Amino acid sequence: MRYPSSRKTGRRAAGGRGATLENLITRDNVEQAARAVRALAPGFEPEVAIVLGSGMGELAEQIDQLACIDYNSIPHMVASTAQGHKGRLVLGVLEGRR
Repeated sequence: MRYPSSRKTGRRAAGGRGATLENLITRDNVEQAARAVRALAPGFEPEVAIVLGSGMGELAEQIDQLACIDYNSIPHMVASTAQGHKGRLVLGVLEGRR
């Protein structure tokens, strides 16, 4: 598995709190987040991932949800600041795919 470069970007990450991209996206942070998701949804092995943006919440509602995890339950996950976004990770089945 490849992880994003640790190259210094100086760009600010969403969510404030002085966070920058280079100190959020580290191998350790990704592994901690993955362990937390696995603990909250044991046995779930996804085939695909879909990142939904503004106006796409209806698609998330069509997923046969096996787990719905608030971002604040996932270590190092930055909360959504967009108005109306639910800020959650939805795990389930859509059109027969996990």
